[in-house]
Amino acid sequence: MRCRRTFSFRMPASLAATPCRWASLMATPLTLTLSTYQRNSQTSGTQSFSLQPMHVQSPSCGRKETRLKLVSDLLILGAAIIKGVPKEQGLCERFAKNLSTLRDTEWGSWFDIRTKPTTKMRDLAFTPRGIGFHTDQTWRDPTPDFQLLHALEHCSCPGEAPCEECSVMNSLADGYWIAEQLRRENLDYYDVLSSVSVRFENHGGDNESALVYISPHLELDLTPSEDGKKALKAVRFSVKSGQYAPPMDARTSAKFFQARRRFYELMYEPQHHAKVQLKAGEMVAFDNRRILHSRTQILPTDGERWMQGTYFDRDGLWLTFERLRRRVAKSVVH
Repeated sequence: MRCRRTFSFRMPASLAATPCRWASLMATPLTLTLSTYQRNSQTSGTQSFSLQPMHVQSPSCGRKETRLKLVSDLLILGAAIIKGVPKEQGLCERFAKNLSTLRDTEWGSWFDIRTKPTTKMRDLAFTPRGIGFHTDQTWRDPTPDFQLLHALEHCSCPGEAPCEECSVMNSLADGYWIAEQLRRENLDYYDVLSSVSVRFENHGGDNESALVYISPHLELDLTPSEDGKKALKAVRFSVKSGQYAPPMDARTSAKFFQARRRFYELMYEPQHHAKVQLKAGEMVAFDNRRILHSRTQILPTDGERWMQGTYFDRDGLWLTFERLRRRVAKSVVH
């Protein structure tokens, strides 16, 4: 798979969680546990994908090392879960500012996600309905790079999830990995999804405006690499945001819709996505230009579900990575 920044496509390993201190987030140190998924070498022909706890690989588990671990996971692996975070309003914004610069929208620097919205802004996320796999804000240029979600109120299961007390689940799927599977399976499908531009649109959340962006589902780099091929730059996919196809001849149209259907099917194959049930006081952060996410229906028995979210930038994350990498290297030398 050709992607920018040497992304990894290893299959998941079973790893244990380790608590760490991250004092820079608030005046009082927080006890955090980082989790993420990663792809390990294949031992069989079956592809699998899961979200499991991960050790923070740091000798002292100190502040710089912990932040560097989290930033590295987001840049290379695409997603991470952070546990043990206080259930405080607006903490998602403060947390993200310690990683990068924020990407404000008309929703503000951070936003509430509740089944009963408290503002006039409307979105499918502000309902109990299930939401299929998608990337956020596909109608924007540029699309927000990363998203962070913080669970303030959320049901939980005493054991394995889902359960009668808490049925709602979130899922993550690696769009780069799925695009690579599609390319290997049918190169024509990959080519048509990276060449035919579709229209994404949104009414601004209040039906008083309009945001529109036209782009292929698989966005490639403009400049080919040394071998003449263009690397995959971003995945844009959101049924709820239109993604209307343009007029095409019959042959191209048939190929396009077959390709898009197959791409969608691959997301839902069990081995290609990871399911997680966030608990109150947990966060999930992921690359919005790579990772597709979904949510099952929220049942009345699930109770109140209150999430807060924010978006942050890739360049700021790389800046934080370089600063931390150099500081950690210097501290090791000394």
